[in-house]
Amino acid sequence: MKSTVTLYVLLFFFSLSVAVIPVQASSCVQCHTSDAVMKSLYKQPAVTAGEEGEG
Repeated sequence: MKSTVTLYVLLFFFSLSVAVIPVQASSCVQCHTSDAVMKSLYKQPAVTAGEEGEG
């Protein structure tokens, strides 16, 4: 009886975790494959006139 209840509890939590995984993966794929989002997040480094790192 105790092992049956444990099995049902584990299956319940496993089913919840499986239901959440595709939602998280799709949001990552949406952002990381969108050119507009990636361009909006990128900042170009400031251009210096050779003042740093020489000599």
